[in-house]
Amino acid sequence: MKLAAVLFCLAALGGLTMLVLRIRGRLIPPTALALAHGLVAVCGFGLLVNEWATVGLPVYARAATVIFGLGALGGASLFLGFHVRGKALPLGLIVVHGLLAASGLGILLVGMALGPRLTYLPTVPTPATYKAPASDTRTPSQP
Repeated sequence: MKLAAVLFCLAALGGLTMLVLRIRGRLIPPTALALAHGLVAVCGFGLLVNEWATVGLPVYARAATVIFGLGALGGASLFLGFHVRGKALPLGLIVVHGLLAASGLGILLVGMALGPRLTYLPTVPTPATYKAPASDTRTPSQP
């Protein structure tokens, strides 16, 4: 999970670089930068999915993984729908993609910083595990 967080931080740097380039007027970022950004992010996502499937992930990491997956859909749309076709990348879609990825990264980093306090969902008592409070066995006093 730590390696995935490092990879997502690197991908965020690439994404911020491309955002700055787009704001400064470059309609299409360098292909090498876009591919590196996507490849690093996909590797981080793959690490999280693999860990979730094999040993399990804490709740915060599962939430981050789902959000990263949604962000990946936006990134794939940007690359395949616009970049590959030589069309200008729409700033709105770039911002939505970036906000999703930044939210996932924030959840992952905060969850890792809080550590064991946010590890797994609390268990809900079931009839088999519920313990009734100890009843009062004293006899009531007579007036």
